[in-house]
Amino acid sequence: MGEKQSTVIAYIDTEVMNPLIAGQFSLSIDSYDYSEGFEETNIYKGPLLDILNVRTAFLKEVQGRAVLTYTTDMEYVLKKHIRYLRPMQENGLKVCLAIMGGGTGLGFANLTDAQISDFTAQVQTAVSLYDLDGINLWDKGAGYGKEGMAPINDTSYAKLIKALKNAMPDKLLTLVDTRETTEALCDEQAGISVGNYLDYAWSSLEDFLAPYETDATIRPLAGISEKKYGTIFLRDIAAMSQEEQMNLMENTIIGEYMNMMRFTPLSGTDVVVGADIPYMDYGKEGVWNDPWATWISCKFPAPEDFSSSTMAQIEVPYSVRDYYMFQKDW
Repeated sequence: MGEKQSTVIAYIDTEVMNPLIAGQFSLSIDSYDYSEGFEETNIYKGPLLDILNVRTAFLKEVQGRAVLTYTTDMEYVLKKHIRYLRPMQENGLKVCLAIMGGGTGLGFANLTDAQISDFTAQVQTAVSLYDLDGINLWDKGAGYGKEGMAPINDTSYAKLIKALKNAMPDKLLTLVDTRETTEALCDEQAGISVGNYLDYAWSSLEDFLAPYETDATIRPLAGISEKKYGTIFLRDIAAMSQEEQMNLMENTIIGEYMNMMRFTPLSGTDVVVGADIPYMDYGKEGVWNDPWATWISCKFPAPEDFSSSTMAQIEVPYSVRDYYMFQKDW
């Protein structure tokens, strides 16, 4: 029944959560026209999420090699993927492995060609072995600048992206735009325009990048269309510290986010990304609904004369609503 007109993406931290919670949510979007009486139209009714990034895997330097490693919990979930991941995949949810920096000084942006080839082969093996639908690259925590490690260069990340997509053309490849090392990707590097190889990209919660706005001070990643770029990384406000909330209130872009109305950076994108899916906790009863309701308000802003409106409701089964449900069970 209709389409939600966006690709909805979220993360799961396997150190805390059972990934199966991601398949529990459904979404209903309804439009209300007040111009002539009251007319209700259902825009979409179906699963909330399209892509789930399970974390965390790492790129680490081990005796000169770029090695794919995992947290203990991530490794457990992957080895038990038939139990923890496949049920969601059978219902259409794409499950991807989130890879971050491993704190050794080697990351996506300072690899040699040999390390790129080696690491790509390891990732390809993992995706095949655990029947994953793709990879999410998040260049965070690499520890660049460590003594003995190569400096960041402009071409490494682009070469890695191309190598991964060429090795797995039928798999999703997505990227978190951190700007520390992705700034170079705004230009073609070594003949590579990353938009030809990435399926989606998005800014992190810390950045709130809006490169497609008319007054933007930053450029978009080369070749990534606005439709495939997520401007904002949604997170439940109740989960933030007081300092983080204050920073949000003081930021102009986030002022629009808090207003939940005419948030133009979201209007042109078909990508919306949520941070780690949490469990229900006391005092945080809106952890699932609030961020997604914000997205709906931004994606479907009300006209200035308020002649219509759009509302969304996340439907959560009772098996999830109880407190502390779907914490990891291993």
